[in-house]
Amino acid sequence: MDNDKVRLENRLKEAGIQLDAAKFQSDYNMLQKIADALNDKNIAKAKNIFHLHKFSFSVTEEQAKKLWEIGMDQDILPQHKTRLDSESTKKKKKKGKKH
Repeated sequence: MDNDKVRLENRLKEAGIQLDAAKFQSDYNMLQKIADALNDKNIAKAKNIFHLHKFSFSVTEEQAKKLWEIGMDQDILPQHKTRLDSESTKKKKKKGKKH
């Protein structure tokens, strides 16, 4: 199993998500396709892949929060959080009136 797959599996287990070992490869492949579509900013494609695949696990709201927290503490997500925070700040700024 490659490092990314092991890292994902560990992250899911740490969040308390029960995995089906026999179906994990298929789930992993679909998650990778979704990630690729999102990286290409093709949200419609990502949604389509998500809706067409029957994942072997489900995630509660609490587990999703835990996954987010784990991701924020690790490799990839901190840079996304910084970008999201930056975009949110830009939206909140209002231009002053010019006279």
